[in-house]
Amino acid sequence: MNEKLFVVVSLLLIILLSGCIDEPVAGSCSDTGLDLVNYNVYPLEKLYQRNMVTITFWLENKGSSDANDVVINFFDIPGFELVSLECENGERDGSKCKIDKISTNVISEKCLGEIKEVKASLRSISEGKNTVSFSVNYKYHGNSKLLFNIWEKGLKNQHGSKQHTSTNGPVKVNIDSEFLLKKIVDDATETVTEWTEEGQKFTLNIDIENVGKYGERVIEIEPKDFEVKFSYIKPIGDGNCDLTKGSPYKPKNPIEVPTKKPLICDMEVENIGQEWVLGSVEVNYDYDYKFVKQQRFNIE
Repeated sequence: MNEKLFVVVSLLLIILLSGCIDEPVAGSCSDTGLDLVNYNVYPLEKLYQRNMVTITFWLENKGSSDANDVVINFFDIPGFELVSLECENGERDGSKCKIDKISTNVISEKCLGEIKEVKASLRSISEGKNTVSFSVNYKYHGNSKLLFNIWEKGLKNQHGSKQHTSTNGPVKVNIDSEFLLKKIVDDATETVTEWTEEGQKFTLNIDIENVGKYGERVIEIEPKDFEVKFSYIKPIGDGNCDLTKGSPYKPKNPIEVPTKKPLICDMEVENIGQEWVLGSVEVNYDYDYKFVKQQRFNIE
């Protein structure tokens, strides 16, 4: 190989292997939603009165929904004045940085979400220990679905296996599948088949959790933003149910996340008119998510 060509190829390999190309890398999807990555503060160790300090970070979408109406707000900065605030593909509004959307891109269960840079420069104006606080607020979407077999009543050898799918994000909906009938197959204790049949009555339980990396506050989801759809099962007319009538069904009251008690609804399996069908419970929901980051300084 030509010596000059060898040097060029070697340099390219070093750059690629060292990760110096500043592009997002696809990884497993995460329930973090928007994540703070490459968080930098300079200077950090020594800060004097009237010094400038800069906080730089990137917001990366690691979930499976677009983050809309993103607002970064430097809302509590005693001992400092905000000199400048830059937000990639966004605009400054006073102490706020507004970005319309930080998109996601899910390919073969891998996430390649957008990364947006935020940079704030502040000047220290008083001595002592002070804290700079900023919040990140955004709108996110979630989906959770439980699939299961429904069999004609009285048939022998009923069987099935449940499937539970859920999008990635900081708020999770858990559809309890304990209502399904279960049996051990061929005396193998580790193998269980689950299904239900026509006419079965049961109580459905739905829990909502805050599973995000930054979960400092209680979230409230309005009924209009929470929809429940059923396939081949229906609420019992005079049963106990936290959902309103309609299609899709909605909660009767706002939902506090995490839920202290699950949403419940008495249900009945409909007549299917054939040997078996695939039943489902599906929940679609939208919510506002907010987390707070604090950075402490000692100004001399």
